[in-house]
Amino acid sequence: MAGIQTMPRRRALLVANGGLSKQELTRLEGKQFDLIVAADGGADSLIHTDYSPNLIVGDLDSVSSAARQAISLENIIHRPSQELNDLEKALIECRNRSIHHITIVGAFARRLDHTLNNFSVLCKYDQEFDLTLYDAWTEIFIVRDKWQCEAQKGQVISLIPIEASTTVITKGLKYPLQSETLRMGYREGCSNEATGGTVTVSVSDGILLIFLHDC
Repeated sequence: MAGIQTMPRRRALLVANGGLSKQELTRLEGKQFDLIVAADGGADSLIHTDYSPNLIVGDLDSVSSAARQAISLENIIHRPSQELNDLEKALIECRNRSIHHITIVGAFARRLDHTLNNFSVLCKYDQEFDLTLYDAWTEIFIVRDKWQCEAQKGQVISLIPIEASTTVITKGLKYPLQSETLRMGYREGCSNEATGGTVTVSVSDGILLIFLHDC
């Protein structure tokens, strides 16, 4: 009997409208995507790069005419609702197109209120997609249970809680946490350091943002 065939996991690059740094572009080198989606004005960040959007999604209040002209009209998707921001509209479009993994850039810059709002949006979808989040200096993870990575000695790792309470156990960090509570307005875990090798963070409740800084 023939083996069960599994569908390939489709990958997308999502470019938000927070500005795209040279460092973020460097992180994308060598990566392959089935779909490149620009959230509204994120399309302008891709002009003069090697990445051309397949889709532009949003209320279209910030994308330039030059970016519009670089893509066919049927691939510009107008979503005027003000109940959702453009990042969420782009995520929904990825879901409609059966995307499994999304690499997100340009979501954490310019305005702090937009950055915080984007984190809130991403926490609605982190269980639907396998998300890779980059800014200019860090790779960012949304963790609800367990996270693990290989880190160099002294590499900075920050643990920031975004729900009311997060009970955390860590291994491989200079300042370990043993079933301790991190809570916004009470205690955070900013600028911890890897001891070298495997770092493990376990979360028994809540949602934790982990920022893995470049060496």
